[in-house]
Amino acid sequence: MPGALFKGVRISGVAGAAPTKTVYNKDFIGQLEENVVTRVIQVTGIEQVQRAKRRQTASDLGFAAAEKLLTEKNIDRKEIGAIINVTEFPDYIAPATAFIIHKRLELPQTCMAFDVNLGCTGYVYGLHLACALLQAMTQKYVLLIVGDVPKNNDFSDRKNPDHSYLMMFGDAGTATLLEKTNNESDVIETDLFADGTDFKKLYTLGGARCVDAPRTVNTWSDGIDRSMFDSYMDGMGVFAFSTKVAPKAMKAFLKRRGETVDDYKDFYLHQANKMIVDRVAKLTRIDPVKVPMSLQKYGNTNCGTIPVTLVDHLGNEDNSVDQKVLFCGFGVGLSWGVVSATIRPSDVLPMEFTDDIWTEGEIQPQ
Repeated sequence: MPGALFKGVRISGVAGAAPTKTVYNKDFIGQLEENVVTRVIQVTGIEQVQRAKRRQTASDLGFAAAEKLLTEKNIDRKEIGAIINVTEFPDYIAPATAFIIHKRLELPQTCMAFDVNLGCTGYVYGLHLACALLQAMTQKYVLLIVGDVPKNNDFSDRKNPDHSYLMMFGDAGTATLLEKTNNESDVIETDLFADGTDFKKLYTLGGARCVDAPRTVNTWSDGIDRSMFDSYMDGMGVFAFSTKVAPKAMKAFLKRRGETVDDYKDFYLHQANKMIVDRVAKLTRIDPVKVPMSLQKYGNTNCGTIPVTLVDHLGNEDNSVDQKVLFCGFGVGLSWGVVSATIRPSDVLPMEFTDDIWTEGEIQPQ
């Protein structure tokens, strides 16, 4: 069985940060044909995204979210035992970006720091890792940073741009605080899966295996202009994968626990696009009212879509009553996973909007 059960831990805070610049998909009419723009909006449900400045990174947004969360909740930073940063677009190849956020948050030397390179399932995988660490350490908290700011999603200068990346992907960073409560009624349960055999359905090249790959832009077999270093997605393959594994995993998770969809207040699904989210919800027989969406405002924020949706849906609620929720992520790897937890809406902060850039990180040649 893939499951893990963590007792005496809970999500005690969630915060998000996004850039101030809003890009509206309807404004692409003229640059792209109107019928293309209209179809993308209808199929994806994405009307706008928040776009970072050229030198703004995921760590800038993750730091802003974390600083707000720790300050407003008055957290003793000496009690944070680990910071986990989940992103596919780190500040540097080395060191891990978690160390940069560790420095900026002025966390103690007793707080370990590391990165996890993961996209669509980054939040559910990250929650599992955070809970596992928390139960193995003496400190009270683990800080989970999840977010992406892709720097390869502007294809506006190409004759045949990739519409999906041009109009679908937004920028955001989030921070989630996991707390050890020693109360066995506080439970987080996870099921995580992976299948590397289909890794070519969704990838971004540019690592050590691609050292000799050309950076020239060519027209690929699907008619899209790309270089070997641009992100690639087999859209139909990813749709088929997502709509197969996500409902199956959630149904199996609920069955093992002796539960039904009625036992949960809301279901937070990876915001891949509206068509996929709607299909997954329908196949799992979840009332659409119980499936919040943030993609119409923020687009697909990659690993950050689930916490971004939490912030968008609950960030302005003043309600301290626990809500039982289910998270489901699916995508790159290929990977998928389910997490159940309880959360108080009052522990979720409103979205922060910022254009701050950590200029100290722009290291010059010595």
